[in-house]
Amino acid sequence: MTEQDTTFGPSAPVIGRRKRALAGLADQAFNAGANATNGLVAGILLGPSSYGRYVAAIGVAFITVAVARAFIGEVLLTHTARARGEAYQKQIQDASATALGVGAVAVVLAGAVWMIGFDLMSDLLWLAPFLPAALLSDAGRYAFLSQRRPQRSMAITGVALLVQLGVVVGLASAGAIRPATLLVAWGLGVVVGAVVAVSLLSVNPFRGRPRRWTTDTGHLSGWFMASAVLGQTQNWVALYFVGGFLGHAELGGLRMLQMLVLMPVQNLIWALAGMIVPGYSHFAHDGDLRRIRRRTGGLVVIFGVVTLGLVALVPAGEWLVARWLPEYADFDVLIMPIALQAGLYLLQSPFNAALRGMQRAKYAFVQYAVFTAVILPASLIGAVTNGIAGAAYGMVVGAAAGCVAAYVCYHRAMRDLQWAVDTGEPAATNGGVPVPAKPDETAPDFS
Repeated sequence: MTEQDTTFGPSAPVIGRRKRALAGLADQAFNAGANATNGLVAGILLGPSSYGRYVAAIGVAFITVAVARAFIGEVLLTHTARARGEAYQKQIQDASATALGVGAVAVVLAGAVWMIGFDLMSDLLWLAPFLPAALLSDAGRYAFLSQRRPQRSMAITGVALLVQLGVVVGLASAGAIRPATLLVAWGLGVVVGAVVAVSLLSVNPFRGRPRRWTTDTGHLSGWFMASAVLGQTQNWVALYFVGGFLGHAELGGLRMLQMLVLMPVQNLIWALAGMIVPGYSHFAHDGDLRRIRRRTGGLVVIFGVVTLGLVALVPAGEWLVARWLPEYADFDVLIMPIALQAGLYLLQSPFNAALRGMQRAKYAFVQYAVFTAVILPASLIGAVTNGIAGAAYGMVVGAAAGCVAAYVCYHRAMRDLQWAVDTGEPAATNGGVPVPAKPDETAPDFS
């Protein structure tokens, strides 16, 4: 219980924080739901083989957005959120200009990959021109989140989704559903979303200075970016290997079932992180190791039960896929390993949240590094020995390694924090680099 919990009722500031927290979680859920809607609609309309080609191309956009978010969006949450007036407007403008600049570089790199001639990336050229708009739209979302105005962030996502679905309906009516046309539909949506973002922010991204942004925020983004690169690329590299080695259909089947089983769990983890990381941050700042251990232990027990529930529901999942997605019925053998992978992600999430709250970015990076170092060879060996099912179980091995690494890093971080408390060093920053967490005002302390 917090001190506020001992009163006869929550104060107005507490109620306001909780409302903003719920609004922030709603934004996360809405954005994740929009991405899932696009993916599921594409998977249903295209079928496994063509969907594999779509996934290979759209993955480049997701990786690009995630990497850029590490040194633009996340930094907006922690750095720009403290700015006011002209300084705030200047930082938003610089961040928007940086997003366009990074997007332009991404277009060149995507074009180079397409020119190499990988069959898996044959549709990438249809996506590449829209990468700057995708980054600008995402930067706009995070700019509003830094202002604690998630409703406007949701407006950007919502308008983009409506445009995308409208274009898809038109394509379906014209009988023009192909990977390339669905990629263009996605791109048109993010262009409109970027226009909405710029209009609502009242900024001119072409007047911003990317060099000033990188100079002013470079001390924050280094470890964030390294972790984001590993966190995003390891899964997509494994998926690309499946597509290149086993075929388009296998890639499409694996990704479709990941979206049905794994993505909801990942979205839950991201949403919960917005609530529990600030609490961990308070505990670490106060040197309260007992409450960190109590919260972590309690969450691990809860998520362990949820993991058992996921495994128990596998037969029901297999029946649902056979009943409602018959084109993907041949891939129902993947539901069990994907459920295990999701459960292992859940089990390690309290340790990762604690690392963020304790501001131990290097340990968080080590955990990602171990995960990546194991999942790639494990999925490779699995694919060679047992096809797509082997690749999926290889990802389970990688998730298990990541879980063990998170546990070890958590205990090392707790040891460092105990030393800081015993020696009187600053508990929240000793031996670590700040990790982005939503400001305390946007999430309640559910301790």
